[in-house]
Amino acid sequence: MQKKYLMKRMIILISITLSFGITYIVLDHNLYYYGKNEIHYYHDLPFQLKTEYWGSDLGLLGFRIEDKHGFAHISKGVSYFKYPNVKIDSVLSYGFNDKLLIALIEDTHQKLAYIVQTDTTTFELIPFVQSSANQDIQNQQLKWIYNVNNPSNWKTILHTWCKIIFIISFTTLIVVIIRFIFKSRIRLNR
Repeated sequence: MQKKYLMKRMIILISITLSFGITYIVLDHNLYYYGKNEIHYYHDLPFQLKTEYWGSDLGLLGFRIEDKHGFAHISKGVSYFKYPNVKIDSVLSYGFNDKLLIALIEDTHQKLAYIVQTDTTTFELIPFVQSSANQDIQNQQLKWIYNVNNPSNWKTILHTWCKIIFIISFTTLIVVIIRFIFKSRIRLNR
């Protein structure tokens, strides 16, 4: 009777642990696009680029796209040699596929522009007001991420709670398994 109860308890704990663990991983992958992920495994952006979010502890730069060496390609405060009058004030959104990265930015003069990156070192600046360029950019087959400095609150809150519940349920599961093993050994030794 007690063994059936224990097995039922373990199955419930395994189900809870798996469901919250999987939900945590899915949400973490979604937060990767905003630079707010905790598992640094995802590599969805082209040219070995990755997203980061620099908060108050790192100088309040906000959202940034950087290379594998930590060099910022698109971020607040970045300017480009080819465009010395443009200094990024904020990144508003970005889109990407396997061969292209396009970011909509606002410069320090409150002008909107697209930064187009076609490889690791080639950047092109396109003013937002050029309607034909806007249409061409929107016609690209890109995955767009909007509002990159503020992902929805429910995702970040749910991400945190899933992690907490996963850790608690996983720890409880380990304790239950260890107790089951010790009780089984004690019964065998009698």
